Amino acid sequence: MNDDECINIISDSFYGGVIYIDLRGYTKIVNEKPLTNIAKIICSYQNKVKSIIENNFDLNEISSIEFVGDSVMSIIRKNSFDNYSFGNKLFEVSCKLKDEIYKLIENKKNEYYGLNDLDFGIGISTSDILKRTVYENDLDKRNIYFGNSLNRACKIGDRMNSKKNYIGIDKRMYDENNDMYNISVENDNYYIMYNKFFIKKEKPIVHLILRDRSEEH
Repeated sequence: MNDDECINIISDSFYGGVIYIDLRGYTKIVNEKPLTNIAKIICSYQNKVKSIIENNFDLNEISSIEFVGDSVMSIIRKNSFDNYSFGNKLFEVSCKLKDEIYKLIENKKNEYYGLNDLDFGIGISTSDILKRTVYENDLDKRNIYFGNSLNRACKIGDRMNSKKNYIGIDKRMYDENNDMYNISVENDNYYIMYNKFFIKKEKPIVHLILRDRSEEH
Protein backbone atom coordinates (compact mmCIF):
# COMPACT_ATOMS: atom_id res chain seq x y z
CA MET A 1 0.00 0.00 0.00
CA ASN A 2 1.52 3.36 -1.00
CA ASP A 3 1.46 6.53 1.05
CA ASP A 4 -1.48 8.05 -0.83
CA GLU A 5 -3.87 5.21 -0.08
CA CYS A 6 -6.32 5.73 2.80
CA ILE A 7 -5.76 9.50 2.56
CA ASN A 8 -8.74 11.77 1.86
CA ILE A 9 -8.08 15.26 0.46
CA ILE A 10 -10.62 18.09 0.38
CA SER A 11 -9.80 21.20 -1.68
CA ASP A 12 -11.14 24.71 -1.18
CA SER A 13 -10.23 27.67 -3.41
CA PHE A 14 -10.81 31.31 -2.51
CA TYR A 15 -9.44 34.79 -3.03
CA GLY A 16 -7.74 35.92 0.14
CA GLY A 17 -5.20 38.03 1.89
CA VAL A 18 -2.23 37.25 4.07
CA ILE A 19 -0.97 39.33 6.97
CA TYR A 20 2.47 38.09 7.98
CA ILE A 21 4.37 39.37 11.01
CA ASP A 22 8.00 38.61 11.70
CA LEU A 23 10.04 39.64 14.72
CA ARG A 24 13.59 40.79 14.11
CA GLY A 25 16.30 40.46 16.70
CA TYR A 26 14.61 37.31 17.97
CA THR A 27 17.54 34.99 17.21
CA LYS A 28 19.87 37.19 19.21
CA ILE A 29 17.69 37.29 22.32
CA VAL A 30 17.07 33.54 22.13
CA ASN A 31 20.82 33.03 22.26
CA GLU A 32 21.28 35.42 25.16
CA LYS A 33 18.15 35.20 27.34
CA PRO A 34 16.59 32.39 29.42
CA LEU A 35 14.09 30.48 27.29
CA THR A 36 11.39 30.79 29.95
CA ASN A 37 11.52 34.57 29.55
CA ILE A 38 11.50 34.29 25.77
CA ALA A 39 8.49 31.97 25.92
CA LYS A 40 6.56 34.55 27.96
CA ILE A 41 7.38 37.28 25.47
CA ILE A 42 6.43 35.20 22.43
CA CYS A 43 3.20 33.95 24.03
CA SER A 44 2.16 37.51 24.86
CA TYR A 45 2.93 38.59 21.30
CA GLN A 46 1.08 35.67 19.72
CA ASN A 47 -1.94 36.14 21.98
CA LYS A 48 -2.09 39.83 21.07
CA VAL A 49 -2.01 39.08 17.34
CA LYS A 50 -4.65 36.34 17.65
CA SER A 51 -6.94 38.62 19.65
CA ILE A 52 -6.70 41.48 17.15
CA ILE A 53 -7.34 39.22 14.14
CA GLU A 54 -10.33 37.54 15.80
CA ASN A 55 -11.79 40.87 16.96
CA ASN A 56 -11.56 42.50 13.53
CA PHE A 57 -12.61 39.72 11.14
CA ASP A 58 -15.68 37.49 11.20
CA LEU A 59 -15.09 33.87 12.06
CA ASN A 60 -15.92 32.75 8.52
CA GLU A 61 -13.33 35.17 7.12
CA ILE A 62 -10.44 33.73 9.13
CA SER A 63 -9.18 30.67 7.32
CA SER A 64 -6.14 30.18 9.55
CA ILE A 65 -3.80 31.79 12.05
CA GLU A 66 -0.45 30.03 11.90
CA PHE A 67 2.24 30.38 14.57
CA VAL A 68 5.81 29.46 13.65
CA GLY A 69 8.41 30.52 16.21
CA ASP A 70 8.52 34.31 16.19
CA SER A 71 6.29 34.62 13.08
CA VAL A 72 2.52 34.75 12.74
CA MET A 73 0.64 34.29 9.46
CA SER A 74 -3.06 35.13 9.22
CA ILE A 75 -4.91 33.90 6.13
CA ILE A 76 -8.12 35.84 5.49
CA ARG A 77 -10.92 35.12 3.01
CA LYS A 78 -12.38 37.89 0.89
CA ASN A 79 -16.08 37.14 1.27
CA SER A 80 -18.37 40.11 0.64
CA PHE A 81 -15.65 42.73 0.08
CA ASP A 82 -14.67 44.23 -3.23
CA ASN A 83 -10.91 44.30 -3.82
CA TYR A 84 -10.47 47.85 -2.59
CA SER A 85 -12.51 47.35 0.59
CA PHE A 86 -10.70 44.10 1.26
CA GLY A 87 -7.28 45.69 0.83
CA ASN A 88 -8.35 48.58 3.03
CA LYS A 89 -9.54 46.19 5.75
CA LEU A 90 -6.28 44.23 5.65
CA PHE A 91 -4.36 47.47 5.97
CA GLU A 92 -6.51 48.81 8.83
CA VAL A 93 -6.05 45.62 10.82
CA SER A 94 -2.32 45.65 10.08
CA CYS A 95 -2.12 49.18 11.49
CA LYS A 96 -3.80 47.98 14.68
CA LEU A 97 -1.33 45.12 14.86
CA LYS A 98 1.58 47.52 14.29
CA ASP A 99 0.47 49.82 17.11
CA GLU A 100 -0.33 47.08 19.61
CA ILE A 101 2.77 44.98 18.94
CA TYR A 102 4.92 48.08 19.28
CA LYS A 103 3.35 48.84 22.68
CA LEU A 104 3.78 45.25 23.82
CA ILE A 105 7.45 45.12 22.81
CA GLU A 106 8.15 48.44 24.51
CA ASN A 107 6.57 47.12 27.71
CA LYS A 108 8.61 43.94 27.49
CA LYS A 109 11.77 45.96 26.98
CA ASN A 110 11.08 47.59 30.34
CA GLU A 111 10.36 44.23 31.91
CA TYR A 112 13.26 42.27 30.39
CA TYR A 113 16.57 44.06 30.06
CA GLY A 114 18.42 43.73 26.76
CA LEU A 115 15.58 43.65 24.22
CA ASN A 116 16.47 46.90 22.46
CA ASP A 117 17.22 45.13 19.18
CA LEU A 118 13.75 43.56 19.00
CA ASP A 119 11.45 44.98 16.33
CA PHE A 120 9.18 43.60 13.61
CA GLY A 121 7.90 43.84 10.04
CA ILE A 122 4.41 43.23 8.64
CA GLY A 123 3.83 42.09 5.05
CA ILE A 124 0.45 42.25 3.28
CA SER A 125 -0.38 40.42 0.08
CA THR A 126 -3.45 39.10 -1.76
CA SER A 127 -3.97 36.34 -4.32
CA ASP A 128 -5.99 33.26 -5.17
CA ILE A 129 -5.42 30.70 -2.43
CA LEU A 130 -5.89 26.94 -2.50
CA LYS A 131 -6.52 25.21 0.81
CA ARG A 132 -6.12 21.44 0.87
CA THR A 133 -7.22 19.54 3.95
CA VAL A 134 -5.57 16.15 4.19
CA TYR A 135 -7.19 13.48 6.36
CA GLU A 136 -4.88 10.58 7.13
CA ASN A 137 -7.25 8.97 9.62
CA ASP A 138 -10.23 9.93 11.71
CA LEU A 139 -8.10 11.79 14.24
CA ASP A 140 -5.32 13.29 12.14
CA LYS A 141 -5.63 16.07 9.58
CA ARG A 142 -3.50 18.91 8.28
CA ASN A 143 -4.27 22.00 6.25
CA ILE A 144 -1.92 23.00 3.43
CA TYR A 145 -2.16 26.40 1.76
CA PHE A 146 -0.90 27.35 -1.70
CA GLY A 147 -0.79 30.85 -3.20
CA ASN A 148 1.54 33.66 -4.18
CA SER A 149 0.36 35.81 -1.31
CA LEU A 150 1.77 33.44 1.30
CA ASN A 151 5.31 33.59 -0.06
CA ARG A 152 5.20 37.27 -0.91
CA ALA A 153 3.84 38.40 2.47
CA CYS A 154 6.54 36.34 4.19
CA LYS A 155 9.30 37.92 2.11
CA ILE A 156 7.98 41.41 2.75
CA GLY A 157 7.67 40.89 6.49
CA ASP A 158 10.90 38.96 6.90
CA ARG A 159 13.47 40.30 4.48
CA MET A 160 12.87 44.00 3.96
CA ASN A 161 15.55 46.05 5.69
CA SER A 162 14.14 48.80 7.84
CA LYS A 163 15.34 50.83 10.80
CA LYS A 164 11.86 50.86 12.32
CA ASN A 165 8.77 48.69 12.43
CA TYR A 166 6.82 48.92 9.18
CA ILE A 167 3.97 47.63 7.06
CA GLY A 168 4.93 46.66 3.52
CA ILE A 169 2.30 46.40 0.77
CA ASP A 170 2.81 43.91 -2.03
CA LYS A 171 3.56 45.65 -5.33
CA ARG A 172 1.31 43.28 -7.26
CA MET A 173 -1.53 43.87 -4.81
CA TYR A 174 -1.09 47.61 -5.28
CA ASP A 175 -0.83 47.38 -9.08
CA GLU A 176 -4.05 45.34 -9.33
CA ASN A 177 -6.08 47.98 -7.51
CA ASN A 178 -4.26 51.29 -7.89
CA ASP A 179 -7.04 52.78 -10.00
CA MET A 180 -9.32 52.56 -6.96
CA TYR A 181 -6.91 54.03 -4.41
CA ASN A 182 -7.27 57.67 -3.48
CA ILE A 183 -3.59 58.53 -3.56
CA SER A 184 -1.90 61.84 -2.98
CA VAL A 185 1.65 61.91 -4.31
CA GLU A 186 3.81 64.49 -2.57
CA ASN A 187 6.80 63.68 -4.77
CA ASP A 188 8.33 60.65 -6.42
CA ASN A 189 9.01 58.95 -3.08
CA TYR A 190 6.26 60.01 -0.68
CA TYR A 191 2.62 58.95 -0.88
CA ILE A 192 -0.54 59.48 1.15
CA MET A 193 -2.86 56.44 1.04
CA TYR A 194 -5.57 55.39 3.49
CA ASN A 195 -4.72 58.73 5.16
CA LYS A 196 -1.31 57.33 6.04
CA PHE A 197 2.18 58.34 4.98
CA PHE A 198 4.03 55.87 2.75
CA ILE A 199 7.46 55.69 1.23
CA LYS A 200 7.85 54.15 -2.21
CA LYS A 201 10.41 51.37 -2.38
CA GLU A 202 11.99 50.17 -5.59
CA LYS A 203 11.99 46.53 -4.56
CA PRO A 204 10.94 43.50 -6.63
CA ILE A 205 7.82 42.73 -4.58
CA VAL A 206 7.27 45.75 -2.35
CA HIS A 207 5.67 48.97 -3.50
CA LEU A 208 4.89 51.04 -0.42
CA ILE A 209 6.20 51.02 3.13
CA LEU A 210 4.19 52.61 5.92
CA ARG A 211 6.46 54.80 8.03
CA ASP A 212 5.97 57.62 10.46
CA ARG A 213 6.63 60.95 8.81
CA SER A 214 9.00 61.95 11.61
CA GLU A 215 11.35 59.11 10.70
CA GLU A 216 12.20 60.63 7.34
CA HIS A 217 12.61 64.28 8.24
